[in-house]
Amino acid sequence: KPGFVLAPDHKDCVDKNECFESKGGCSHQCVNTLGSFECRCNHGYSLDTSGKRCVYGQYCKTRHQCDHGCKTVGNKVECYCRDGYFLHGDGKRCLRSCLHGNGGCQHVCNQTVNGPVCSCAPRYILNADKQTCTASCTVNNGGCERKCEDTPTGPLCSCPPGYKLHQDGRSCLDVDECAHKLDGCSHRCENVRGGYECVCPSGYKVGMDDKTCIDIDECRLNTTCDHTCENSPGSYLCHCRQGFQKYGLTHCGDVDECAVRNGGCAHGCANSVGSYRCTCRPGYKLHSNKHECVESNQCTSLASTHTSVLSCTSTTSGGQQCQLQCPGRLWGPQGLLNISSLTTVCGRSTGYNWTRLDNGELPLCSETVRAPHVSRKARFVFVHETCDVSRGAVEEMRQNLT
Repeated sequence: KPGFVLAPDHKDCVDKNECFESKGGCSHQCVNTLGSFECRCNHGYSLDTSGKRCVYGQYCKTRHQCDHGCKTVGNKVECYCRDGYFLHGDGKRCLRSCLHGNGGCQHVCNQTVNGPVCSCAPRYILNADKQTCTASCTVNNGGCERKCEDTPTGPLCSCPPGYKLHQDGRSCLDVDECAHKLDGCSHRCENVRGGYECVCPSGYKVGMDDKTCIDIDECRLNTTCDHTCENSPGSYLCHCRQGFQKYGLTHCGDVDECAVRNGGCAHGCANSVGSYRCTCRPGYKLHSNKHECVESNQCTSLASTHTSVLSCTSTTSGGQQCQLQCPGRLWGPQGLLNISSLTTVCGRSTGYNWTRLDNGELPLCSETVRAPHVSRKARFVFVHETCDVSRGAVEEMRQNLT
């Protein structure tokens, strides 16, 4: 109907404010009413018969108490009403009819002698102003965004947990639990519509209570580190086995020991994954220290171990025979030998290798447990640019580097 426009939900009609467009054509003031509008004049002026233009003077209002205007009929003055209004029985007041802005009714206007009486379409409730209508919960959820409850005064809107009702009484606004410190999160809170989520820093995860952050044991995943994984609060650390070095955070790569000073080898150095080995040129064999090379037709020197006594003699075939005496028990690479003395022979018949010795090394001597194998690295600093070294001193150094 004129004076109304279709609501956004396309199910109801709402009032159109004609005053927004050039003051509705009023020369002075425009007052919006339900379904229509009224022009009003400034003090000292009154509306003419058009109902829009203001003229100077208020003769009809002040002298004859006419709502709209007056005219002379014969020898008397009579009040009249503008279009859409009819004169009340008192001959002075003007009552709005259903022909003007639907009588101010949002839905149905019923004309009576005392003016319009409004009513509503089915499933709508007439409001206390006796003009406007409110949809019940059966029509478009009563205009509520979430929950709707019908009451004697109309639909009552409410919101689910995590939301609060907007001041318009219909919309629901999200409650920011994080801003109001309602979350209880141990670390960081992130608000979401209708609730919140507790967020943990890297290396942590939310526990069963959905609030507390607990450490993630990354080491439980077999793919975390190439070799060994050490867990720590909120993180982890990867370690590499001997002979490897770490690159990146989790990977281990082989160390090429031969690339640095030839791996300490006197002749050749052969790298392998996680290790290396020294090699000797033809005519030489590897010393028991695994780095030096000695002539193949010579026996390597033996040095007695701690608390043991080593005695060596020459054999008739030009070789050597040594006897190791221990006050306690002898220990080899494989464990306890359960003997206190050991005799070993080296010569042409043995290929210049010592018999009964693992890797050419004498067993250790200990009364109770096996003594630990100790290896040391030595750094020599020469103060002179050149030096003379006797062969005897070199051999003595080799014997001490076992």
